[in-house]
Amino acid sequence: MQYWRILTVWGMLLTFIICWSVGCGDKPEPAQKEPSVTGQDVKEKAKSALDTAAAYLQQQKEQYQKQINDKLQDLDKNTADLKAKLETLTADAKAKFQEQLDNLQQQKQDIQKKLDELQTQGGQAWESAKPELESAMKELNQAYDKAREDLAKSKGE
Repeated sequence: MQYWRILTVWGMLLTFIICWSVGCGDKPEPAQKEPSVTGQDVKEKAKSALDTAAAYLQQQKEQYQKQINDKLQDLDKNTADLKAKLETLTADAKAKFQEQLDNLQQQKQDIQKKLDELQTQGGQAWESAKPELESAMKELNQAYDKAREDLAKSKGE
């Protein structure tokens, strides 16, 4: 009989422990209701995204313009150095190189004019004009390099 009492006590204790551990487990939380999205919310988010994109394009435009202007200023300094070296040439050679320098100046003015025109336009216009400006800058740099090389060759002769 005592065996049954001990077995019953242990059984009740084991049942209590099992029930307690199951009851204390993680209970699923009630599903939270998702906040509803209104048309006004969508409009505000879309406007915010557009404003951010416009600000980004404006920033890129300003950086690109500064980059081109810096390159043009460097080219002006280098061209001034070439002009100073022209004074040591003969009249015929001087006339030939002066023509090259005039062409450089015209190319630079064309690029500057394009930059000025794009200044008042939005970022989209800048993105579409970038390849044209980069091509013009490449041609200008090549013309400068050729003039510099030709001047160096004529001085060596």
